[in-house]
Amino acid sequence: MWSLLSKLRLCCQHLGIGAFGVINFMAFGLLMVSDTQALTADEERPYRDVVAEVLAEDDVDALRELVVTATKQGDWVTVAKAARRWRTLTESLELGIFELSAYVSTDQLEQGLALLKLLLAAEPGPWTGWAKLADILSALPGIAEPRALLALLEQSEEASDQETQILFARAKLLEGVNHHREAFEALEAAAVNELSAVQLEWAMRLARSVGPPTRALALLDKAQVNYQKEGIFAIWRSEILKELDQPEAALETLLNAQQTPIVLSYQGKAALALGRLELAEAAWKETLALVDDAGWTSQEAYYIAHLAKALGYLPEASLWLGRVKEGTLSHEAALEHAFLFTRLVEDESWERSTDALAEIRAALASVRRQADQTKAEQAWLFEAALLRRVHNSQALIDLITQALADDSSNEFLLYLRGIEAMQIGQLDLAEQDFRRLIQLDRSNSEALNSLGYLLADRTTRYREAYWLIEQALILEPNSPEILDSMGWVNYRLGRIDEALAYLEAAYALSDDQEIRDHLVEVLRVAGQMDRAARYVEESQL
Repeated sequence: MWSLLSKLRLCCQHLGIGAFGVINFMAFGLLMVSDTQALTADEERPYRDVVAEVLAEDDVDALRELVVTATKQGDWVTVAKAARRWRTLTESLELGIFELSAYVSTDQLEQGLALLKLLLAAEPGPWTGWAKLADILSALPGIAEPRALLALLEQSEEASDQETQILFARAKLLEGVNHHREAFEALEAAAVNELSAVQLEWAMRLARSVGPPTRALALLDKAQVNYQKEGIFAIWRSEILKELDQPEAALETLLNAQQTPIVLSYQGKAALALGRLELAEAAWKETLALVDDAGWTSQEAYYIAHLAKALGYLPEASLWLGRVKEGTLSHEAALEHAFLFTRLVEDESWERSTDALAEIRAALASVRRQADQTKAEQAWLFEAALLRRVHNSQALIDLITQALADDSSNEFLLYLRGIEAMQIGQLDLAEQDFRRLIQLDRSNSEALNSLGYLLADRTTRYREAYWLIEQALILEPNSPEILDSMGWVNYRLGRIDEALAYLEAAYALSDDQEIRDHLVEVLRVAGQMDRAARYVEESQL
């Protein structure tokens, strides 16, 4: 015999809906906005047969699975029936957010209001208690419906003692439809000191986005925050005071706050901005003492790194950035770590660490897999810059080849790989990339010039090289790089006078070392030893 749960899962598997099992209900909002999957006529009947069977029985596991599956399907009538029956059988409100969403979606606002009151009156939980009113309403489908439900709630007797939570919920709904100023006005009308720390932090982010800073400061003062207990709000206050050109007051706020690694990071940087180096150093030492005793979180490591960087302790900053392993800041830390490492390897006193380089590259690969497109692109660029800095051309070529697998017409990547391939003698690959660039854009003067120079310098295909460089020079007649290439190809063709004319014009525009070297070589071939010697002397000054 098949159990109801097995039948439901088999039906879902056949329809491609997917059986969710036990889910994280705090991720409910993600489920709500996912695309529904409409059934065909042939699929509708077996689905309805299983739904009817599950609703007719008392299998709470099957009912629970049906609630989630029907939500994914957008079948709100079934969601309402299954969730209500599950609640009756279990006497639990755990699936209340699903049931409430179904009532809202099927225009049953009175039933929705009754259920909402039950959720708000229950013991505090992920989706229960008055403190969760804003989260509940924000998770519901639609735009007008949650606001209509809130309006009904405001008229109820239960709302008389919950004005702050109602105003906060209204603010979140308004902010969700980009009515930021109206949202902030709702917050200003609330008794902000009754908000939780999480709610107040959200309110401060909204306040900072609508300005001016005096209104945000007034909101924070109204909250009557205990800065010794909630250091994050001391940071908010100090940042607002800095915007109001009160740096001493900003620093004083941080000095009087709970001394956490993050607060000390802000404190140290605020002291540095005022030229108080001893106080900044004291903040650094106190930070190290705190983390030695209690360890650190990834978030704390990120801020410790920033303080180290501000103090000029770049190796220490690199160390702490490498310790940011979790959370959204891990992406920022990976990008910053790569950028910082390119600076560190320029310093002869810094011991280049193969392990550190491998760790940074792994972190950047993680950014590309997990972050948004902008950060993913930055990760490619930072890793490329890092590999160029450590002169690992082959690793850079391999990296770009990997990137081009997903974006074969990316002109920046093609050009960068072509240049690197030319530098390490992979001439076929370099020529391939430059020709691809010209194919994509026949007016790409850099690609025309690069391919022309490659052929002139590394092959005997001088006539083809001359034609390519000539096309580039027509596009950019005052480019010192292209003038240099034209001089060099004329030299290869044995046209010494023409070569000198182009090279001297290039050198007049840029004293680049390579242009100078070309000019010196051609002058020597032309027998102009004194002039060649003068250019050599210039390079040694």
